[in-house]
Amino acid sequence: MPEDPPRVGIHPGRGYRPRRRRGDRRFTRDARKEASRDGAPPVDLVDRDLLLDKLKELRLGVDVVAVEQASLNADWFESI
Repeated sequence: MPEDPPRVGIHPGRGYRPRRRRGDRRFTRDARKEASRDGAPPVDLVDRDLLLDKLKELRLGVDVVAVEQASLNADWFESI
């Protein structure tokens, strides 16, 4: 099965760590610290993958397209 195509226009940005395994912290210590810094406007850190899944589920700004993939069976053609 082919790999998922790269997500165009979606970049993790600074302070984000890609998901490694369940239970890992998703954001760096500095990102969490900045999000809760005294005197600064509050910032919600949002998990990119969960956000994209929810947008897709609710069909908000996302077009879902099924793609069929076909491959030739060379052995079949050689046998005829």
